[in-house]
Amino acid sequence: MPSVRPRGRRGVGETKLVKVLASRSGLVAILGMLLASMWMVGSARATEADMWSLPSYEPARCQSCHRASEFELRSNPSLASQLNPFGVDWKTAGRVWGPDIAKLDSDGDRCLNGAELGDFTGTDWTGPNVEDPDRPLQNSNPGIIDCSLAELSERSWGILKAVFGEADKFKVR
Repeated sequence: MPSVRPRGRRGVGETKLVKVLASRSGLVAILGMLLASMWMVGSARATEADMWSLPSYEPARCQSCHRASEFELRSNPSLASQLNPFGVDWKTAGRVWGPDIAKLDSDGDRCLNGAELGDFTGTDWTGPNVEDPDRPLQNSNPGIIDCSLAELSERSWGILKAVFGEADKFKVR
């Protein structure tokens, strides 16, 4: 007579299989979480190393290059690929500060990257490439339109230039 097993109970062989599958999927899940966390830590380190390679990185920090804030990047690392215009230029320049990237106006706000980061020529700042609490603050963010010079009207420029003796070249209205 065939053995009938009660419903809801597994046989000895089935129990072992379930344990093996559970342990493998558990192992896969744990490995997946470890790899994801290693990637997040690695990408955070790359971002910090990039910040430290700039003449200044405060207060914008991550948003010097990325569209997302530091908090958003830490909670959703996939946003790291979304660079702002300066981030794109920084990546194109090989993530190295120098005259070529300093003379660009990445965000189109009429302020050169060098002016926004405090190294006008791209040759004054040479390191150290480490976190430095005494490093000067950014004048403005090279990745977003925020330069205070962009807010000056043509009339304001005329007045300023008249004060410095160039009134014959510019009309003050």
